[in-house]
Amino acid sequence: MSDAYLQINNLKTHFPVEKGILFRKVTGTVKAVDGVSLRLAKGEVLGLVGESGCGKSTLGRTVLQLIKPTEGTVVLGDRTLTDLDGKELRSARADFQMIFQDPYASLNPRMTVYSMLAEAIQAHCKLPKTDLAGEVGALMEKVGLAARFMRKYPHEFSGGQRQRIAIARALAVEPKLIIADEPVSALDVSIQAQILNLLSELTREMELTMIFISHDLSVVKHISDRIAVMYLGRIVEIGPATEVFEHPQHPYTKALVSAVPMPDPNSESTRKRILLPGDPPSPLNPPSGCTFHPRCPHAEERCQTAWPSFESLKNDTHVAACIHLADVNSEGSNLSKASSESEQYKFTPELTLMNHRGKQILMLGILGWVCCSYFTAIPAWIMGKEDLKIMEEGRMNQDGKDMTKIGMILGMVSSIVSTVAIVFLVLKEIL
Repeated sequence: MSDAYLQINNLKTHFPVEKGILFRKVTGTVKAVDGVSLRLAKGEVLGLVGESGCGKSTLGRTVLQLIKPTEGTVVLGDRTLTDLDGKELRSARADFQMIFQDPYASLNPRMTVYSMLAEAIQAHCKLPKTDLAGEVGALMEKVGLAARFMRKYPHEFSGGQRQRIAIARALAVEPKLIIADEPVSALDVSIQAQILNLLSELTREMELTMIFISHDLSVVKHISDRIAVMYLGRIVEIGPATEVFEHPQHPYTKALVSAVPMPDPNSESTRKRILLPGDPPSPLNPPSGCTFHPRCPHAEERCQTAWPSFESLKNDTHVAACIHLADVNSEGSNLSKASSESEQYKFTPELTLMNHRGKQILMLGILGWVCCSYFTAIPAWIMGKEDLKIMEEGRMNQDGKDMTKIGMILGMVSSIVSTVAIVFLVLKEIL
């Protein structure tokens, strides 16, 4: 996109995982955002969807420099935001704002609506105090609130009204870019429609560029020009909203779309859901190659080797990251059938196993044995039963199975010894 107003280039946000109290040691890295590149035209609304924990909110906060990126650049207009710091970044914040998910948590309960909006206006545009009340009132009217409510506190408003206040605060500095982080997920359906219509009107009226973050595809389709689908820190599909919703190309997007409820009861009862096996892998240890391959019904052995590049079936505006995109979207896709019939392409997706707690259970059992204490023996038994059950289901590493059993036995023996000792002492006192 040559006329891009917002450019995100290979953006990565990694968080180090540390252990130790006195001597901190990095033991791993959580790859929340791992190489995202996007282009947005001025006035465009991009919907960003994906499962909880896939990195949507982290991406939004990194674009706004609330979180510093590990790698990559963010260019807004003619300014590279990732190069700004201190006073330069603070002055540039007038061009980009965020609407948070929970308006009650993001609004100061000790400040009136007037104080919050006036503070935002004064931070970037010095106005005489005599003009502030009129400016705040006009801003409240723009988002559908009466100006007479400006002296009230956040707790005196409903959820939808509080979200309107949050939108007004974001618009107070007349930004050019808005990141809306699930702004309607905590609201009733009727209120959601009102807020979505308000955002649509404001983006057209003020020519706002917006990234609308949500996990609800039907909501995103209503407001967005394009939709980007995110999975485990990466974009797997992007295209026009209607195209992505009605003709998804990536296997993950197909599963998301199949989960959207249908208003027609007959269609809802007869439609086929695509159920993905397992849980999303941990961003602390993502799979190699295509990160979706452990759950993909069309996965092949080559999916483990490298991250696939974006490919298109019809036009360059709708692309997806899948090495066998044409086969997946062909009529009567026989990719899974071919892979099961031929040993050459036989592939078993790797499972992300939970770490066992054998050492902790064994330590509790030993403590229970030494101290004859229920406080360590009972937790050892409960934790052990849970872990053994998960091991039998194949969802946990079985290296600690023996330690778990020993810890449970020691804990149980210590409980029996403690019980016998208590009964003996009680009987001795009675008799």
